[in-house]
Amino acid sequence: MDTDASGFISRRENPAKDGGIPDLSRQEARLWFYYRATRYIDCGYEVLHMGQVHLYTANDKGMAKTTELFSMIREYAKIHGIRQLGWTGR
Repeated sequence: MDTDASGFISRRENPAKDGGIPDLSRQEARLWFYYRATRYIDCGYEVLHMGQVHLYTANDKGMAKTTELFSMIREYAKIHGIRQLGWTGR
């Protein structure tokens, strides 16, 4: 995997630990969040906590890409969720 295209804002100082802060302005990070959310919905979860969004959206001016991502997750939940209510966490 190309580390420049990984969707992370920064890498940890210790490369052995890998990881970093996701950057939701990047498509790779949004696809990962979408994939994980759909998997949780498919497993029956009805509530998702998206973590420290203020960190993930530092490069997403106006949170346009983040809003798009959350809308995609809600649409998926409306169809595939246990009660088809959609994800309404705000």
